[in-house]
Amino acid sequence: MRVPYFAELSLPRCMREKKFHAQIVNKIPFDMVDAWKERVAQLSASRTKFIPMEFTEIIDRTSTDEKDACLSSLLQYSIQNKINTSTNDARKLSDFVEIANELMPKWTAAEAGMILRCLIKLRYMDATIYNNLLQRIACKRQQFSVHASIVALDVISTETRFESFMLPVIEKIRANVSATRDTIEIAKLALGLSNFLNISKNGVIIEIIKGLLAKATNDKQLVDLDIRTLSVFATVMSRTLLLSTKLMQIIYMKIDNDCDNLTLDNCAVFANCISQLGHARAAGTISYFELLGDAAAKLESQMNGRLAAVLINAFAKAHVLHQDLFTIISKKLFEICPQFDTRQTAMIAHAFAKLGHLHNIHVIWDLIGDMSGYNWQELAMILYAYTKSGGINVNFINNICKAMCKQFYNTVHSPTGLVSTSYSLYKSRSVGIAAECDKLFVMISQKAVTMLNRFKSTELANLCLSLTASNPSTSILMPKLKTLVLNDVDGDSIFKIVKFCCEAINLNVSDSSADVEWCARLVKNNVHRLASLPISHRKLLKSNLSKLGIFDRDLDCIIISNQ
Repeated sequence: MRVPYFAELSLPRCMREKKFHAQIVNKIPFDMVDAWKERVAQLSASRTKFIPMEFTEIIDRTSTDEKDACLSSLLQYSIQNKINTSTNDARKLSDFVEIANELMPKWTAAEAGMILRCLIKLRYMDATIYNNLLQRIACKRQQFSVHASIVALDVISTETRFESFMLPVIEKIRANVSATRDTIEIAKLALGLSNFLNISKNGVIIEIIKGLLAKATNDKQLVDLDIRTLSVFATVMSRTLLLSTKLMQIIYMKIDNDCDNLTLDNCAVFANCISQLGHARAAGTISYFELLGDAAAKLESQMNGRLAAVLINAFAKAHVLHQDLFTIISKKLFEICPQFDTRQTAMIAHAFAKLGHLHNIHVIWDLIGDMSGYNWQELAMILYAYTKSGGINVNFINNICKAMCKQFYNTVHSPTGLVSTSYSLYKSRSVGIAAECDKLFVMISQKAVTMLNRFKSTELANLCLSLTASNPSTSILMPKLKTLVLNDVDGDSIFKIVKFCCEAINLNVSDSSADVEWCARLVKNNVHRLASLPISHRKLLKSNLSKLGIFDRDLDCIIISNQ
C-alpha cells in the first residue's frame, strides 16, 4: 500500500490547540488526523441543522454509541500498526470487524474510509468487509469524503478483485470537485490523487487534478496561500508535471520574499518542483536555486536522509552546484547514510557524480552491501555514479551487473536506459575482466536490436561506441545496424558509428562488403553535418574510412575541408 499523506502536527500553543491535542494523542494515528477532522466536521454540520453548535461539541466528546465505540477501538489498535498474534488482539479485532459489518448501513463514507485505512494499517484482509466499505464510499447518496475516496483508490489500485469500484469512485470524485471550496482541501485531494498516476484510469485522474489546479488558481486569495498549502501544490506539480504558471509565480514570490521563514522541507519541495523545468540556466531559475540553497544550508540541523536526497537530486536535475549545500551534505553523509532507502541511496550518489562533487562519496559505496533490494533503475543510477566518480573496484561493478542481470528480463527497457547503462559499462573498463559485466553487455545488445527503430541517431551512436568494448555485443548489433537508413545524422554520431563498423569488420562478424557499402552511404548522405566535428575527428574519420577500404577523393576532400 502507498504511504498516506501525513498531517503536519505542531506542538500545541493556545488553549484550543491543547484541547485538540488531548483529544487525539495516543487515540488517533497521526496520518489519520485529517480524516478524523473531516468526519467530525461532517457530523457537526449535520447535527447543527437541528441543535446549537455548542451542544454538538458536547455530543461529539461524550458520545458512546456503538459506532463511536467500534471506530475508536479500531483507531486505537491501528496506532500500534500491528497485531500481537500471541494474545487475544487478533480475536478482538475480528470481533470489531464483525460489529463494523453489522453497522454497515449506518457508516458514512468518511467513517467507512477510516475503517478501511485502519484495516490496511493492521494488515487485515477480508474481502467481504472491504467490498462493503467500498460500496459505502462509492455510493452516490453518501456525502463525499476526500480521505475515504483516496483510501478507496489505494485499495482498488492494488487489489484487482475490487477493480469494479474504480470508475464509481473516480466519478464521485469528479462530480464533487466543484463542491470542494477550501483551498487546503483542494490541495490535499490533488495530492492524494497524484499517488495514482499509474492506474488504468490515469487519464481521468490527470484531468481531475488539472481541474483542481485550475480551481485553486481561480481563487482570489491565491496570493495569500500559506507555505504549507503551497508546498502541497508544489508536490502535486512535481509528480504530475502539470506546472501551473500562476502557482509557479507564487512559489517564486515566496522564495524571493519569505525565504528566511522556509523550513528545510519547504526548500526541498520547492527545489524539486522548480527542477521539473529542466536546466536552470535555460529556464531562468538559477537565482531561485541559489536562494533555496542558501536557506537550506542554514538549516543543517533539520537535515535527514530523505530531505538530503530530494534536495541534491533537485539541484542536480537543474544542473546547479551549490557549493555550501553540497559540502554540508557530503560532510553529513556518514551520519545520514544509514537513513537512506534504496532509492534515496541511488538518487544522492547519482546527483553527486553528475555534478562532480565527489567528496566523501565513498561513504555511499561502503553503505551499499546486498544489492538484491535495489530495482533496475536504482542499480543503473549507482553504476553511472560509480563509474563517473572513477570507481575501479571490479568486484563492486561485477556485483552491480549481477543484480542487473537478474532483473533484466522483468524490466521494461527504453533506448535511453539501455544506452546509459551500456555507456557506464564501457567507462568502467571492466569488460573482459568481470564476467557479469560481459553477460550484461550481451543482454543489452540483444534487447537493443529488437528496438533499433526507436533509437535516436545520437542514442544509436553512443550504443555503438559502448559496444566496441564487447566483441560478442558487436557481433550481435552489426548485422541489424546496416538494415537502418540513417539520414540527418550529426557529425559526432557519424564518427562513433563508423568507428564501431571498423571494429565489427575487423571481427568478421558479418558480410564486410555490405558493411562497407552501408558505411559509405551513411557518410555520403550526411556529409553536410560533418562541419560540427573538430578537424582532429575528421582526420580520424578519414583514417577509419580508409581502413574500411572506402576511397573517394571527393568525399575525402569534403571531410578535410569542411570547416
